[in-house]
Amino acid sequence: MKNLYRAVVGLAALAALALGLGFAGPAYYASKAELVQRVKPHDEAMAELTGEVGTLIGPPEKMIIADPKAFLEGTGDDGARLADDDYMQSNGVYPLQLKSVEAVSNYVRLASGGALVLLGVAAFTLRRKLA
Repeated sequence: MKNLYRAVVGLAALAALALGLGFAGPAYYASKAELVQRVKPHDEAMAELTGEVGTLIGPPEKMIIADPKAFLEGTGDDGARLADDDYMQSNGVYPLQLKSVEAVSNYVRLASGGALVLLGVAAFTLRRKLA
C-alpha cells in the first residue's frame, strides 16, 4: 500500500511539472514568433515587371521559422516578414504556427490539471487509509 501511495504521489508530481510546462511553453515560443507572410516568389523578370515579390499564400500569421535563409528581403504591406515557400518546401523547413503551440499547450494544461486533481484525491485517500 505504501508503494502505491509513493507511485501516486510521484505521478502527481509529474502532472504538476507538465502543468507548469503547459504555461511556460507558449510564453517561450511567443517570444520567438514573428508576423510572417508566406510567398511563392516570381522569377526576377516578373518581379521587376509587376513590382511584387510573388504570390501571397494565405494571411500573415505569427510563426517561428528557424532557418534565416527562408526569408526574403523586404516586408509585406502590413509589416510581415516574407518567407519563401518554395525554399521551405525544398529544404524541409516547417514553419511552426504560434496558434498551434497555444492549442497543444491548452490540451496539455487541461489533461495535466485533471490528472493532478485525480491523483491528489487518490493520494489523499491512500494517505488516510495508511494512517
